[in-house]
Amino acid sequence: MAMEDLIAAAKKEKWKVVDRNLPEAAQKDANVVWAYRDGLKDPNGNVRDLAATLLAKAKLSVREMQEARPILRSVMMSDSNPYARYRSAFALAEHGDRSDSVVGVLREAAKDKDVSGIAKAYLKKVK
Repeated sequence: MAMEDLIAAAKKEKWKVVDRNLPEAAQKDANVVWAYRDGLKDPNGNVRDLAATLLAKAKLSVREMQEARPILRSVMMSDSNPYARYRSAFALAEHGDRSDSVVGVLREAAKDKDVSGIAKAYLKKVK
């Protein structure tokens, strides 16, 4: 599935379509770059959620993570969409961030019925 189609699915909240196609999308360098350069800054909260989720599933180089980290942290700390916040924390945790702020957002996410299982799994990883 093309990234444009995945973005359209996220905007329409077709999360089953997104979830089914995300692992393959996360393997493409252009999609990874889109996620941290554009996706996390998109005005649509569902697109920011998609971008953060893609980054959690992607294998990032040290350079990519250096570029993505401050944007992920900003989304995690202040985004109006709670799922963009939670997914940014998941991405940071996946790529080694064990900071108190990440753990705090993971704890918050653990109370949300839609992502609690994912958050609890990350909490086990970061301890």
